[in-house]
Order: sequence, then structure tokens, then C-alpha cells
Amino acid sequence: MLLQANKLFKAIALITPIATLGIFLSTVSAANARTCVPLQVVGGSGTQVEKKITPGGTLLTNDNWNTDFAVPSGNNFNRYVAAITPKDTANYSIKFFLKYSNNTVDKYYDQTSQLKKGKLLLVSGEPRARESPYQINILVGGLEAIGTEYSLTVSGCY
Repeated sequence: MLLQANKLFKAIALITPIATLGIFLSTVSAANARTCVPLQVVGGSGTQVEKKITPGGTLLTNDNWNTDFAVPSGNNFNRYVAAITPKDTANYSIKFFLKYSNNTVDKYYDQTSQLKKGKLLLVSGEPRARESPYQINILVGGLEAIGTEYSLTVSGCY
């Protein structure tokens, strides 16, 4: 009898974490279900940009580390999500800003991250209460990332 109870406890110990993980993942999936709209690249065409990182800017030259995405007026997005997919493995300096019409910004991400080739990085931020940004700015660059390439999209989500 003691042997059977011991086997039962071992079986429960194995099943419980798996069941708990399944419940957690289904809850997270339902909570994260959103309708998202890709935003237009400012000064470009379409909703995706692909870039090769240039050396940092100087007094005489500019870098191409910043990309702005236009937020269409009249939309009340409650989250903005940037999707960065590197074409090369490297340490990337990444910053994520929401820009407001009163010349203020909210910074949601400012890190140097090692990204692996083809591995998607999602970065997100929420707008201020009762305010909508007019642009989302993403900076992707860094000295260690010069010459690498990536693709970038930003979406507004409800």
C-alpha cells in the first residue's frame, strides 16, 4: 500500500507542473490577444523598414539608427509594439520612445541586448492616460552592431 501511494505522489508531482504550465500559458495567451495595426514608416513607404547599421554620427555626418513610425490620429491604441528581427547576431543598442505633440517623450526601453540572427525581439510601451503619441521612435544601433542588418515594424494595439 505504501509503495502504491508513493507512486501516486510521484505521478502527481510530475503532472502538476505540466498542468500548471498549460493553465498559465492559456491564461497568458487569452490576456495578450489583441488587435494590432501596423504603423507607417515616417519618410518611407510601407510599415516595415530594413536597415544596415552605419557608424555613429559626427558633427559632419548622420547615422541611421533612428526610425519614426506615424501614429494615425483618432486611434486610441492602448499599447505599441516594436518587432525587431536581426539578420546578424550582435549586441544592439535599442531605445523605444513614444513622442507627444507637446515635445515630450516617454522612454520604455533603453538597453544593449545581444540579439541572435533571426530571433524576434518584441518591445512595447503604453501611452499616457487620455493621451496619444503622434510618433513612435525606435533607435537600433551601437558600435558593436555597425554593418549588421535588421528589419523593424511597429504596431498600435487595442
